[in-house]
Amino acid sequence: MRYKNRYGGINKQNWTHSELEENALKGNSRPVFQTVKKLTKPFQPRTIAIRDSTGKKLTDPEKVCQRWKEYCEELYDGKEEPRTYQLMFKKTTSFKRGS
Repeated sequence: MRYKNRYGGINKQNWTHSELEENALKGNSRPVFQTVKKLTKPFQPRTIAIRDSTGKKLTDPEKVCQRWKEYCEELYDGKEEPRTYQLMFKKTTSFKRGS
């Protein structure tokens, strides 16, 4: 049985070797190697960073959210004229099925 922690990785404390041995005996090398990789790989927390309008790096989650809000407001502030597109369609020939 697999035990996962809240970050989606395997909880190393609750892992049993019988699953690993069982997969190895059955010849299932892929889950064996994936498990070994997950057990030996160190935890790397993800940090979310974004640059503000002056180029300064922001890592505080509240400031990052505020910057995204500012960015979207700048993006959709209405300065740009609405674009119009002309669509052109090709006429396709249909083929009869069965003959």
